[in-house]
Amino acid sequence: MNVPRITCYRHAKEIHDSIKPLRGRSPELRPLGNRRDADTYSIRMNGDAVECVLYKTPVVTIYPDETVILREAGWSTVSTRQFITRLTGFNAYGKGGKSVVSIDGGDHVIPEDGALTLLRRPEGSVSKYEVVGSAPIKAYAMDRAKVTNVRKRYADFIRYAKNMVKLRTVVETKQSYGGQTFEQTVMTITGEELLNAFGVMTSDKAEVFKTMCNSITDPRHRVDAKRESKFAPLREVVEAFYQLHNDMLGIGANTEDEKFKAMQRAFCTLALCTSGYWGGRRVVEAMQSIHDICEGDKQAEYQKLSFAVFPDNFLKLADNVILKWNAQEILELKEYPYGTVPAQKYRDWMPK
Repeated sequence: MNVPRITCYRHAKEIHDSIKPLRGRSPELRPLGNRRDADTYSIRMNGDAVECVLYKTPVVTIYPDETVILREAGWSTVSTRQFITRLTGFNAYGKGGKSVVSIDGGDHVIPEDGALTLLRRPEGSVSKYEVVGSAPIKAYAMDRAKVTNVRKRYADFIRYAKNMVKLRTVVETKQSYGGQTFEQTVMTITGEELLNAFGVMTSDKAEVFKTMCNSITDPRHRVDAKRESKFAPLREVVEAFYQLHNDMLGIGANTEDEKFKAMQRAFCTLALCTSGYWGGRRVVEAMQSIHDICEGDKQAEYQKLSFAVFPDNFLKLADNVILKWNAQEILELKEYPYGTVPAQKYRDWMPK
C-alpha cells in the first residue's frame, strides 16, 4: 500500500494539489499513491475538506480547523485499518469485529455506521489528538439468570441427553497414519435408532436434514436465504428447526411415550449435526439409499448403518443450539464507556 503519511490539513491540501487528475475520468480522479491504483486509493476535495478515499469510502477526512474524521462505513476490514495506519500513523487493528485505533495511549473504536472525530492540537514539534466525537459502544452480553431459566425449560431433554451419552460412551483405540496408537471417546448411533426416530427418509426429507446439518451452527441458528438448499425450501428447513425445539421441550406430546419419542428424535437430529455437514450428509444419503434400493423389510439393512460422534462435541452443540435459539431472551444490549473495546461474540446471534 503505497500511500503517503499525512501530518496536517496543509500537508493534505498540498498533496491533493500536487497530483494531476487522471485524463478522461469524470468525475475527477486523483490517485493517492501509484497511478495504476487510482480506483483503490484516491484523494479529493469536498468543499474545504480533504478526503482520502479507499475504493469509494472517504476513510480519512481532514478539515481546515485540523478536525480529522475516521470512518469505515461498515467496511471493518484489514485494508481499511492499513489505510488508516499508513495515512495517519495511528495503530489501527481489529478486535471483536471492530476497528480500533490507538491514539495517544488510548484505544478507540470506530463506530460501524458512524465516525470517530479527532481534533489535532499542535504542541511544539509534535501533535496531540483529542477525541471530540464520542458515543458509547454497545455490545450484547448474557444475562446469566435468564440463561438459567432457559436451561430449566429444557431440563428434561438435557437430562435425557446426558444419560444417553453416559450409557453409550466408549473408549476406542485407534491407529494413526504414522502407526501410533491413541484413544478417543465416542458414542455410536445405530441405523435402527434413526429409522425409529425419522421413519422413511424420502428425498425431500433428506434435503431438509442435509441443510440442517449445514446450518445448525449458523450464528442465529436459523437458515437465511443465501444458504438455502436449492432442493429444500427455506420454509421447510425453518419448520424443521422449530420441530427440533418442540421435540426437546416435549411440546405436542400428550403421553410419556410420545415425549420419549420426541426427545429421541431430537437426540438423533443433534447427533447427525454433531458429525458435521459431510458426516451427517453421508448418513442421511445412506438412509435414503436404503429406502430407494431395498425392498421389503429394511430392518436388516439399517442394522448395518451406524455412525460415531464425540460426546463432548454433542453436549456443547446441544447447549449452543438451545442458547442461540433463545438469544432474544437471554441477551441484553449494554453500553460501555467510550475507549473500551467490548467483546462482540454474541453480535451475530440476534436476528437482523
